[in-house]
Amino acid sequence: MEKVETQWVAIMCLCLGTLFICKKAEVIYIALVLAAVILISLGFFELVERKTIPGLIKLGIGILAALFAWVPQLSSVSFYLLASLLIILGLYEIILTNKTGVKGRSGLYILATLIIPILCIVAGVMLFFNQPWAFITIGVLLIVAGLLNICQLYIKQGSHK
Repeated sequence: MEKVETQWVAIMCLCLGTLFICKKAEVIYIALVLAAVILISLGFFELVERKTIPGLIKLGIGILAALFAWVPQLSSVSFYLLASLLIILGLYEIILTNKTGVKGRSGLYILATLIIPILCIVAGVMLFFNQPWAFITIGVLLIVAGLLNICQLYIKQGSHK
């Protein structure tokens, strides 16, 4: 992941984690709006950098998330859309990590690189269960994922000096 993208993902994870712990019921709307804004922004950044396919995918998912957040008739589906977005994000990161490789990296970097997508997938799967305890657990998992993303940024910067 690019540095800017890693920063946005870290911010999104920290915000979503806090919202899941504090707001519970209202979090789906807020999370979808936040995810839509970030995905649309990242999609535009990737299109500007001439990364057409990833940019269009992020734009499409971002627009879909915005649509589900702002159209009340789709609110029952919004919950499952957010869960699906978390699972897709986790799978995408695992594929990207596998594609780019982690040879020559420190153990902490590899742990941070692999644990973040796994936490996203676990959070997405837990959302499908829609239990009260799931919100707090997902909140904690997302905060951990956000903190690991921040650690990953500093580890990357330290290895380039």
